[in-house]
Amino acid sequence: MNKIQKLINELCPHGVETKKLGEICAVKKGKQLNRESLFKEGCIPVINGGINPSGYINEGFNFDKNHITISQGGASAGYIQWMDVPFFAGAHCFVLTNVSIYDRYLYYFLKSKQEYIMNLKYGSGIPALDKKTILNLEIPVPPLKIQEEIVKILDSFTELTAELTAELTAELNMRSDQYEYYRDKLLNFENNPKITIKKLIEVTTWNKKFENCNNSKTLNISSILRKKANEIAKEDGDIRILTTGIVELYTYEENNEKLIFQGEVIAIPSGGSAKIKYHNGKFIDAGNLLGTSLDSNIIKTKFLYYFLINNIDLIENSFKGSGIKHPNMSEILNIDIPIPSISIQNRIIDFLDNFEQTCSKLNIGLPKEIELRNQQYEYYREQIFSYLTTGEFERER
Repeated sequence: MNKIQKLINELCPHGVETKKLGEICAVKKGKQLNRESLFKEGCIPVINGGINPSGYINEGFNFDKNHITISQGGASAGYIQWMDVPFFAGAHCFVLTNVSIYDRYLYYFLKSKQEYIMNLKYGSGIPALDKKTILNLEIPVPPLKIQEEIVKILDSFTELTAELTAELTAELNMRSDQYEYYRDKLLNFENNPKITIKKLIEVTTWNKKFENCNNSKTLNISSILRKKANEIAKEDGDIRILTTGIVELYTYEENNEKLIFQGEVIAIPSGGSAKIKYHNGKFIDAGNLLGTSLDSNIIKTKFLYYFLINNIDLIENSFKGSGIKHPNMSEILNIDIPIPSISIQNRIIDFLDNFEQTCSKLNIGLPKEIELRNQQYEYYREQIFSYLTTGEFERER
């Protein structure tokens, strides 16, 4: 930062010249491309009004690499990108051409103003950016030496941030693979004559009786509808709502006492995609089939959960239907369950619980580290351009 400050003071003692964007480049709009021409994968990305490509084509790009694009229409209008590959600009994409200053410098400046530019869009239906508005954006134009130094610093910072993100992502993936490896090892009891094998139906009880199953039903737990779950859900809360989807909801015990149950259960969605959940404590059910161990002195409910998670393909293969799939419980309840001694079950549960907690902390901590580095980069970038345009650094927010 000191070097940039020194260069500005030396080369721009009376301030930095400002020009309209239309004075330093042309702004061209892309061409309409039919959706039928797009592929999910391909050689050439099609850039439109979104943050990500609209799709791909395999030939016929209309702009070469090293161009700045600005999303013209849609919720992301005003989003700035640097295209480092040839691309096809769609009808909702502005492309900056014939840039008379250092193009990477212009990109970094516009990116620093992205939020401001996105707020310039108009329209209540599909929001859009007016070309005249873009052309009238004011751009500080310091001497080329300063532009090059700014780009050198920000390119370096961008590269370091990308490397860190890649390293932390690799660490997350490695820990996840490691966890699955150990879980598979611990729960593999094949060819072990000392292990008793029983059907799931023999060692569990459920909240429902199932067709073609002589299963035990001793859990008196009813479910609420998804609509009701959404109505009582809060941003936080002390009671978990066991949904059938990925997203978990929570609510407060107060005013919901009649809906709350307490116990240790495994949950299989009554419809949708196959998954297994576990809960021990107070909860409200929202559409699951709930089971628990018939005798915790023989098999632990959490051991059942870990075994079924490790064999989720058996559950997935039992979900049937052409539309919304539903579990065929007669198949699921006939899954073979190995039953090691309680001491072994407890050791497996403790090991996997601890490993899962470690992975969970990494899943929170590493993305947070990436976020902090990105914030640090954005702050540094904004300080540079603040000093460039005002001669002062922004106060810390």
